[in-house]
Amino acid sequence: MVTKHRRPIITARDTEAMILTRIGSGANLIGYYMYHGGTNPEGKLTTLQESIPRDWCDLPIKTYDFQGALGEYGMPHECYRALKLQHIFLKDFGASLAPTDVYFPEFNPTSPDDINNLRMSVRYKDNSGFIFVNNHQRHLDLTDKHEIELDIELDYDNISFPKFDLLNHEYLILPFNLKIGDSVINYATAQPLCIVNETELLLWNFSGKCDISINEKNYKLTAGETLESDGITVILLSRADALNTWKISDCGAGAVVRDDGIVIKEGNDFFAISCLEFTRNTISFSENMVRDNGDIFYEFKLDFNIATDSETFLEIDYDGNIANLFLGDNLIADNFYTGLPWRVGLRRFAQKIENKKFVLQVKPLRREDDIYFEIEPKFEDGVACKLNALKVVWERKKVAFGKVEGEL
Repeated sequence: MVTKHRRPIITARDTEAMILTRIGSGANLIGYYMYHGGTNPEGKLTTLQESIPRDWCDLPIKTYDFQGALGEYGMPHECYRALKLQHIFLKDFGASLAPTDVYFPEFNPTSPDDINNLRMSVRYKDNSGFIFVNNHQRHLDLTDKHEIELDIELDYDNISFPKFDLLNHEYLILPFNLKIGDSVINYATAQPLCIVNETELLLWNFSGKCDISINEKNYKLTAGETLESDGITVILLSRADALNTWKISDCGAGAVVRDDGIVIKEGNDFFAISCLEFTRNTISFSENMVRDNGDIFYEFKLDFNIATDSETFLEIDYDGNIANLFLGDNLIADNFYTGLPWRVGLRRFAQKIENKKFVLQVKPLRREDDIYFEIEPKFEDGVACKLNALKVVWERKKVAFGKVEGEL
């Protein structure tokens, strides 16, 4: 969480690798403190801001966004798609995973500073299971691992994989002796995504190349290829295609939709909400006051109506320490600067905006202020306090899907 004195930026791979390693360590129930960010409601006597006397961990007054999968206004963050890969895996393979034992090889690093040894674990029951390999650590580059040879002795069997690579900031869950239909996947150097129609297996990895053995028959796949063997179908997806693949579980044994939007269900219809392609309009603003403490206030109005069937975002590009957005006299949103885009969802205020003035307050950041940043603002004469641009961004809703695997 971003606080008054700490402004970290959590990447999608930070979050996804953390979840993968927790599962690989034996966790079966994955939970999130704040999967969906929110906004603090108004208190009866005070705000509901969290703070402590020394103010190191003071949080914003309104925003309660932990850089989770969904932002304060429902906007999917980058990690939403990344976590989806693990969630779909858990839904389809969780029953096989849950009763497994955990094994940690002796060569696992004993220090986070060890950048050379592979980090891995095995979850298995009898002679089948999954191998978890991780080559990501936040704020540390690990060496690329080339031609990894996995040869693991378990209670009932020795598990051997063909050589494969795992580059810096990559991670995978590799299956062995996994039953699909009436066949067995002896090994695959790619992570299972999901099963469709009981006999169709979708895999993905970073490299786009995969070795796979089905009923002791060995094959090689490249991303986009389909393999049919012994009554099952296997499709290897690239990482990019996997991030855009959505399983629709309502359709019998399931169907898979590939779309670059966020696929959701409303009633009996499936929609893809595009959060990648925006229409942007620039808004003019004026500076109307500068206080003695350096705070700068800007005024602006919106000359259009806010839609209620989709979200409209106000995108605020500023340099400074803290920014507060007022509608009339009411504080409706605030932000501790991180260097990431600040978008405020306007749909919830649609009935209150007409003819009202917005005021944006930007508080100055001085170069000597003791605050941790990963992305610093732009300083002018040792001070950062400036509104650079205001834009309105509309999300796009569409009904048509992209390529469909299976029957929808």
